[in-house]
Amino acid sequence: MSSEQVQERLIEPFDGIDRFEEFASLGLFHEAMHLGQIFAMQRILEQNHSGYQDL
Repeated sequence: MSSEQVQERLIEPFDGIDRFEEFASLGLFHEAMHLGQIFAMQRILEQNHSGYQDL
């Protein structure tokens, strides 16, 4: 994809985003948020919870 194509306006704006480069940036940010949440959940599940009683 060329730099000109990245800067083209979208046919239908999405939530105030009207350029492909802005939409791609939002997508990357959104996926990073998902990964952060997944890694946080993984760390919690991998912790040693000795000393806690099952309820």
